[in-house]
Amino acid sequence: MAVIGAGFGGIAAALALKPRHDVLMIDRAHDVGGTWLLNDYPGAACDVPSHLCSFSFEQRRDWPRLCSPRDEIIAYIRRLAAKHRLEPTLRSREVAELFIFQRTRTDPVVVDGDAVNGYAVDCIIYATGFKATDFVLPLRITARGRALQDA
Repeated sequence: MAVIGAGFGGIAAALALKPRHDVLMIDRAHDVGGTWLLNDYPGAACDVPSHLCSFSFEQRRDWPRLCSPRDEIIAYIRRLAAKHRLEPTLRSREVAELFIFQRTRTDPVVVDGDAVNGYAVDCIIYATGFKATDFVLPLRITARGRALQDA
């Protein structure tokens, strides 16, 4: 299974799937964190109480402020990813060009003799968040079956 995005949504999906499935997380950023990783400006902080930025199954009760700064939220996300060993499943700095639906593999895909940045998967979960404004999903039929290609 492929999870596109490594922010809160992608991490939640990966953690839910990981006990029963092989999971591949793909994110174009250099690390986990999603919007919190990308919003790197002076004074970036949560505008709601910080405990709302904790998963119910992994509560953090010692936030330094009512509305914690971005770096504290990123640290929480990184600790969570490390604790649950998500790093080996993450392909960072990557934009998947092609997915071929196939129920048995998550190997790189070769189409027409050219290696593409693609994966054979049986399910795709899009957790790209609102910062992924250039995300497009045209459907393409290949000799191996249906494939989805993003731009």
